[in-house]
Amino acid sequence: MYKPFSRCLLLIFFLLGWNVGVFGQITSNTSDYVQPTQYTNGMPNDEIFVFCSPDINGNPVTGQLTATPTIAGPGFTFEWGLYDETTHTYTTFQTTNGPTSTVSNLASGGYSVTITNNAGQTERFVAWVYVSIVDVNVSLDLDPVNPGCEPFDVNGTIDASGFTYWDPLQPGQAPFIVDANTTIEVCFSANHTYVSDLGFVLVGPPSCGSPAVTLSPNPQVINNANGCCCNSGNNLNNLCFTTANTNQLNMCASGTPLTGTFGFYNGNFPGNGGANYPQGGVQGLYGCNAAEGGWAVQIYDCIGADVGSLTNATITFSNGTSTINYASGPINSAINDNSCTPGTASIYVVPLTTPVNPNPQQVPNSGTLTYQLGLNGNPVSLTAGTNSFNETIDPIPTYDEWYYLFIQDQLGCSAIDSVMFDFTGYADA
Repeated sequence: MYKPFSRCLLLIFFLLGWNVGVFGQITSNTSDYVQPTQYTNGMPNDEIFVFCSPDINGNPVTGQLTATPTIAGPGFTFEWGLYDETTHTYTTFQTTNGPTSTVSNLASGGYSVTITNNAGQTERFVAWVYVSIVDVNVSLDLDPVNPGCEPFDVNGTIDASGFTYWDPLQPGQAPFIVDANTTIEVCFSANHTYVSDLGFVLVGPPSCGSPAVTLSPNPQVINNANGCCCNSGNNLNNLCFTTANTNQLNMCASGTPLTGTFGFYNGNFPGNGGANYPQGGVQGLYGCNAAEGGWAVQIYDCIGADVGSLTNATITFSNGTSTINYASGPINSAINDNSCTPGTASIYVVPLTTPVNPNPQQVPNSGTLTYQLGLNGNPVSLTAGTNSFNETIDPIPTYDEWYYLFIQDQLGCSAIDSVMFDFTGYADA
């Protein structure tokens, strides 16, 4: 006869201490390992903070990150985002204020933080969290008929979590947060009779609440004295509005087709229909991601009887180091007649040029798996990528014997499991 075997579990972690980030001001004082990403598209690497789970006491582990500003203070706001593998953008999940910001209870994934000071200056950092869950088990398969004499099996399996991170979007696609240092230019070409019917609006993407900014309102909105029809000329040809210019369009005094570059409208709305135009300035766009699709233009046609269509639209964002371009190419998008409200005015979503689909990078769950048959046996390594083994023990040991299974994943998280064969002597015949 035989006695039930005993089983013990020992988890081993090699704590290397925490590592401040060298690629950005996101750090962690609870991670077990830190290693850089290996992006394949030439973009600067970020850091992967590795958290081994469970801990040495068998408790589950989650990630924790801390952001520290490098821009001048005071008055910092931290907007934390979680990477969405479907849209390849970051969705805000927490906003805090203070000199620094720490987020906890993080699962594996990508995290961004946008830091804004009281002056409207912003900076942004990205890091990845990998909660590496490593588990092993080894067991004996004893013959229930004659356990003292018959060969038996030692079985082992491993389960180590895998992790995927993604190449960042290329320049022109990477998150580009609009702020006071961003230059915005919006250009229109259109066919339309009586250009003084028209007003122009820029609309941000739905992800930041679809904020709208008036580029130039219908002339009658600016001044009732303009009447309905102060410019009977036709068409627009590369009519542009930019935050880098303060010279506003005087549609009643302009020749046609309308053309040239003018500043965003910054006046009041004393005339008819003013309540229908966006009342805020360009500040309403601050915090939006210029590289996230969904930016649109609206043309308000505030007087009836004249019709036309938008034939080209472009939107450009720049901050001195990066540029984001949206361009429609040749189009024929109808301008709704007698439509002078946000809900009725024609709207056109301008396509983002040269979209890029980032590549996923896999940190596989295979690691180094070894097993050892007996205290005096030599450790045996399994082929990379395998996660189980089965060994028949024949002849059987004539003494108590331990069998071990050890796993270490690619990033260093480790675990050991063991089981003892309890030799009880040979069974009676």
